[in-house]
Amino acid sequence: MKYEINETSPRHKEAMHTIQVICKALGVRYKVLAGVGRQRELVDARRICYVILRDKMHLPSVTIGSYFNRDHASVLHNIHSHEHLYKTYFDYRIKYDKAIQRLENNEYVENDMYECINNMLIRINILEKQIKKINYD
Repeated sequence: MKYEINETSPRHKEAMHTIQVICKALGVRYKVLAGVGRQRELVDARRICYVILRDKMHLPSVTIGSYFNRDHASVLHNIHSHEHLYKTYFDYRIKYDKAIQRLENNEYVENDMYECINNMLIRINILEKQIKKINYD
């Protein structure tokens, strides 16, 4: 049974923002990351996402897996291998540190800014219509 994500919850938005920032830091698109590719850069990016979502957001492995179309066992396997890879492989350590730095700098993803601006413009438009309606009544 596939775990369902509540897409209206603030935690979902925070998780997606975190994933998007990591994707941007590592130069990978989310659709590709959630796909079936097994190239080293994709596997490393997924693993980094898993670890950060678990450590920073305290999400369970089932929830994390649902963001990437993976089961909880795959998530747990990658999380357990993270520490060894971080200590052993310099390239992996650079990728992980870069993702953490981007998150700590609270960087925005362009899509998030545009979505936020769009939502504000829509709200302004609605309020202007309400004001005109009040003025005519």
